[in-house]
Amino acid sequence: MKKILFLIIISTLTYNCKAQILPVEDVIDYIRQGEGIPANTTYIKDVNNLFDEFIGVWEVSYDNKIYEFHIVSHTNSIDEDTIEDVLLIRHKITDSNGTVLENTTGLLNGDISIISGKYFLEGGQSYNAQYFRPNSKCGQFGDVIITIDNTALAGNKMKFIFSPGHTIVDPNDCPNDAVYPFPRDTTLVFTKQ
Repeated sequence: MKKILFLIIISTLTYNCKAQILPVEDVIDYIRQGEGIPANTTYIKDVNNLFDEFIGVWEVSYDNKIYEFHIVSHTNSIDEDTIEDVLLIRHKITDSNGTVLENTTGLLNGDISIISGKYFLEGGQSYNAQYFRPNSKCGQFGDVIITIDNTALAGNKMKFIFSPGHTIVDPNDCPNDAVYPFPRDTTLVFTKQ
């Protein structure tokens, strides 16, 4: 009987010390509580396939420009013990004449110019990602929120809003205002191609 009890205790301890998977939609709970991700988390994973609706090529025409997004799922390494599933958003912007104004579609994963995921907002319909450019110290960064609401948007539409960052490290190094490729604080509705 002692052997069985000993094995149960060892099994319980081993189970509790094992690697833990945290669903991507639960990260927001830890952020809101002001806690970090649990120390035993080894994988922040899209276990419920929430990324599937976002993955693909999306397009919208706005202000004489065509915005094309290529969204893929990617697994990043946070540190040596933890990995996470994120959405990566590459973009191509052309003017009404077809001239390419900006194109990140050919960049490798990990390039700072690729919009990279952070976390889902409550409910799992909206995803928060970060936009950075090489000159981010001069305010060229911000948050991107993409939303798919199957009820309101019929599943093939995605809302997009870009909110620029407001911090400049040293105004003397940044004589000009930051330039952004996306309209600021404007909701765009993309259609899946």
